[in-house]
Amino acid sequence: MMVLLYAGILAAQPLMTASNDAGVWFVRDNEPGSLGPMHELCQQTGTDKYQVVLPLAKRPVALAVHDQTLWFIGEGESPVLYRARLAEDQSTGTFYPVLRGRAEAVQTLDIQGKILDLLFLQDEPILVVENGGLQCFNANSIAVTPLLPASGGRISVQGDSLIAVTPDTVLQTEGIRVWQVTEDGWQGGDFTEVEGKLHNFIFHENWPLLILTQGGFASVVGLLDGKSVEFATFQVLAGRWAVIPKHDTGLAAIWVERNGTVTTIDIGWLSRTVSKPIVLSRQHDKARGMEITLMILTTVAFFILISTILRNGPKKSKKIDSSTQSDGR
Repeated sequence: MMVLLYAGILAAQPLMTASNDAGVWFVRDNEPGSLGPMHELCQQTGTDKYQVVLPLAKRPVALAVHDQTLWFIGEGESPVLYRARLAEDQSTGTFYPVLRGRAEAVQTLDIQGKILDLLFLQDEPILVVENGGLQCFNANSIAVTPLLPASGGRISVQGDSLIAVTPDTVLQTEGIRVWQVTEDGWQGGDFTEVEGKLHNFIFHENWPLLILTQGGFASVVGLLDGKSVEFATFQVLAGRWAVIPKHDTGLAAIWVERNGTVTTIDIGWLSRTVSKPIVLSRQHDKARGMEITLMILTTVAFFILISTILRNGPKKSKKIDSSTQSDGR
């Protein structure tokens, strides 16, 4: 019973993911009790592989990618905004941090509430925070929107605008209300009847898309003038998960289980087809592998040298002792 409860909690928590023209990024958990970092920031490479970009001591509470820089917020009493500038390996097309294995602390955040998301608006990082409602802050912890007094909602970016959706009920009909921030504050827009619990809210090719869950299944639903358009439905697998836009194929859903297994499916944007689940395998960085090999060889050579010195040391001592005894006679 506890295992099922824990699995349900994980499934309800969105996976930390981000995507842009360069690729798809996600946070992977290592199996409890294994050696190495507890979490890893990864990049999907191809259709069935991923590579580790950055080891992490704690799971971030939000993740974004802008141009060739990964941004994330570290968990703690005082959350910290980090960034890792990326360089592309021209031979493989994959990316690695300019500071190998490290990220740069940009700003300590002084914000009350739960950080839901990290967005970019006009090239500036924006934090979406839930605290008695929804509100957005910049990296200096200064509010850039008024409070939207609604719970369970999400905010996303469309062009140069912040758009919010919140659960609402009209005439005993459950659905979603769309909001847009203006100079006069949040202005309510269309109400759309939908079924299911709001998991996330994203844009793809200017389409506002709801990610909804109901009875072990998830659906991608577009909003159009107060009406809903279903794009895809699929079964929710184990672990944390998210649906994100992909530059080349439309959309993708990614799951990361507690034991570290990563599974993905592609969702055709025009065809509305859902592929079979693909389990991603880890692709090891060749440059990193050479560094590790060199380190191992250097360590082995060092121990051989030390062993040789220690082995020869006693022999010299015995010769000295023998010579000393002869002189004494």
